[in-house]
Amino acid sequence: MEGFRATRTILSLTRSSYVVWRQVLRKESTISPQTNLIQDLSYLKQEPKLAAASEIVKRYDTFLFDVDGVLWNTDESPIPGITDSLEKLKELDKTVILVTNNSINSRKYLQKVIKRRLGYDFPKENIFTVAYTAALFVKEIANVQGTVYLMGSPGMASEMDDLEINHVGFGPDPDPPSMDPQEILQRPLHENIGAVVVGMDPYIGFNKFSKAASYLYNPNCYYVATNCFEGGLHVGQGKVMPITGTFVTALNFLSKREPVVIGKPHKYMLECIETKHFIQRGRTIMVGDNLRADIGFAKTVGIDSLLVLSGANNLQDVQENLESDCPSKKNLIPDYYAMSLADLCKSL
Repeated sequence: MEGFRATRTILSLTRSSYVVWRQVLRKESTISPQTNLIQDLSYLKQEPKLAAASEIVKRYDTFLFDVDGVLWNTDESPIPGITDSLEKLKELDKTVILVTNNSINSRKYLQKVIKRRLGYDFPKENIFTVAYTAALFVKEIANVQGTVYLMGSPGMASEMDDLEINHVGFGPDPDPPSMDPQEILQRPLHENIGAVVVGMDPYIGFNKFSKAASYLYNPNCYYVATNCFEGGLHVGQGKVMPITGTFVTALNFLSKREPVVIGKPHKYMLECIETKHFIQRGRTIMVGDNLRADIGFAKTVGIDSLLVLSGANNLQDVQENLESDCPSKKNLIPDYYAMSLADLCKSL
């Protein structure tokens, strides 16, 4: 790395940093670009980082953490030092809140997973899964009157039960599917449906789409989606699993409606958090591994962001955004980066 001297593991990504990024990412080498990137970053790791870490904890009181790719790797393998990092932030009296787009699990379930994997007792009131925030939005922000038609997961149903929200639709639809318009016409619908809420639902199908779109024919019925970030997940061996974005897109087309989207990068996740926690946005930072979801969320709500390189995106992705002609991509630049959350907190 001749000609470049790194002074921090945490790098403030201002416009003047652009040349630094190019030096880090375009250093000439006979090895592969991916290997070269890792070498460059390992060099950065060797530099002093106490001042930068101290700056981060001095500047921010509230830390919003994504889960997958931050607390553990995206393949669910452990990241050494994460538990110590959480303990250090707790000792410094920092507020740590988990913010995840996972609509499958409830807060109670995620709390147990964190305990099992990290040996850390994370407070339930500081966990904001999109399953919980969708229920919170319906009850406390939209103030929906009536029953919710839920196309969602056990975690979503559990959170609605905890908030005492009356809901129907969860689980397999009880009616046999029919393509006979007269039979569909004769089937009764639930009365007083105040919102249709869509998330991950393995039982989704013809009947549920028909009923949801019918309820949404009423313009006073709220349409809420946990997220629409991705349409499918490649699970391996040429097999794909549809996820929430696919269901939302289909229902949009069928109902001719657009939903309120709760998950990152949309604003409602933070608005839901603010119903339960006092947050100064100027002293809050989002820490995540995904440029589009996590960094995009920070940009949407006007808070600072830190990209950890232990998950979905890397520095090459950041440079591509810097060089992009697309304004939305050019906006997805974090304020800081670190190798991992553990690396950030190591010197505290």
